Formats: sequence, C-alpha cells, structure tokens
Amino acid sequence: MATKPASSEAFEWATLANFGSGPASGQPTKVDPPGWPDVTVGFVPNDELIPEWANRALGATGSWTQWLLSGSAAGAADAHVVETDASGYTAVQRLTLNDDLLVAAGSTGGLVVRADKLAGTAGATGRSVDLRAAQGQDATGGANNSSGGNIIKRPGPAGTGGSGDEGRLGRVQTIWSDGDHQAEKVDFTLRGTAGSSGSTPIDTGAFNVQEGEVIVFYLAVTFEETGTGAFGHWTGSAAIRRATGGSAVVIDSGSAVSTSGSVGFTLNALSNSTVFSVNFPGPGAATIVGTARRATPNP
Repeated sequence: MATKPASSEAFEWATLANFGSGPASGQPTKVDPPGWPDVTVGFVPNDELIPEWANRALGATGSWTQWLLSGSAAGAADAHVVETDASGYTAVQRLTLNDDLLVAAGSTGGLVVRADKLAGTAGATGRSVDLRAAQGQDATGGANNSSGGNIIKRPGPAGTGGSGDEGRLGRVQTIWSDGDHQAEKVDFTLRGTAGSSGSTPIDTGAFNVQEGEVIVFYLAVTFEETGTGAFGHWTGSAAIRRATGGSAVVIDSGSAVSTSGSVGFTLNALSNSTVFSVNFPGPGAATIVGTARRATPNP
C-alpha cells in the first residue's frame, strides 16, 4: 500500500489575491497564462517567465495538495477523498450506489452488514438494520399505491458434481443472542429422490445438534411420482434435542398424511446431526420446505 505523504508536503502558494508590497504592489499575484487551463506547450525557452503565470500554476497545484491532504479513512463528512487505513478499512458518512449491484469479492466467505452500537449515549434502544423497499411509480413518475417494492432473501443454488445426493440449497438464517444463549431461525429447502419404493434419507447438512440445544422443525413435504404426475403432500413438525454431555435424541419424529399414496416422513439422529428420511410410495422425488428454530447456549 502506498504511503500518504506527510502533511508538510502539502503546500499553499500565492493565496493572496494581490501583492501587498514591492514593485507590483496592489497588482494580482496570479494571472492566467495564454490558453489556460489548456497550456499545451507550457513555458517556451528564451521567452520571459512571468511570475504571475508561475504563481497561477503553483497556486492551483497547492490547492490540490491541500484537498488531497484532507482525505480520510475515518468517515469525515468533508473528507473529499476516501482513503483506506493500514488494514484496508474505510468509512463514509453516506453511500449511494448508482448501479443496482453490490458485490462482495473478499476471501472471508460472507458479506456482513452491521449496525454498531452508539458510543457515549444513555439510550436503551439497540441499533437497527432497516432494509426498506421503495414505493412503485406509475408511467408519469407519480406514486402507485398498488405496487410496493419487495424485499427478497435469496440463498445460493445447490452445488453440482461430486458424489452423494443432490446439493442442498443455501439457507436464510436469522440469529438472536443475549451473550449466554443464542436463538436461530433457519428457512431451508431439501430435495431427495428414489428409484423405487423405499426409504431414502435426505441429509439436512448443517443442522448439527450442539449440547444443550433443541431444534424444532416446521415442515411441508411434497412428493411427485415419476411418470404419473401424481402429487402427495404433508405438513407438520418434528424436533430433536441434545442434553449436556449426551447425544442427540429425537423427541418428535414426525408423521405423514398425503393426498395421494403414503409419504412416510421421519426425523432421525445420526452422529449428533439430523437426517430426514422419506418413505416413497414409488419412484419419484420429494422436496422438503421448512423452518428450523433452534436454541443454543453460547460456547
């Protein structure tokens, strides 16, 4: 990272409008050279160098050095140039994107939007993150009350390739914490297939059950039988818990009722993680859309 020059390298030159003494007293300190600001050949050899022309160029250069000096990584309202500090961080008072896309291209694997607590205040209200969609407009630019903007949370698509079942879609997670306990709500989608009637596990992936944790699942299952177009569906709940020092135990394995055929549905504990098994009535595919609510003591 380039080092910002010392403040002593920023200068001021001929800032007074007129000379205060000497042979040109009362006259302008700066005069635009011919063609200013596009002086394409600069000073010509053997021509007289007029001090007022030089003062004009050096004065402009000094103004720019002072402006650059006021650059800041601290988020000052009049920082002009936004800089980064030694760690690459910067701060601004307000940011407006003229494009519609904000991309996180870092190496940490995530994008964090955080509202830090207010310093030096006695207020008891926490800071909020407000995601606000705009009102629609009609063809003339006026407000259109029938068309409000949406807020969309869209997880990443499932991965492909490798071995095992189909990839799992990304999840939408909401987390609360009071320092001693953490609560979390996770919206997720799972998908599994079977080539014949039987039980096919659908791995829930990241739902590992921590000691002292309870996870309750609210679920909707749909099944489509291959080649027949027949559909089945089931809604309900299931739950799993793990006592301190113990292993995960299913406390509500779930049950199933379908509109066509029988779609058996069971939650299992496997190595302190959760796995859903779907009993297919025939060859086909099942999709599980659900919400998991979990409560965990913080480590």
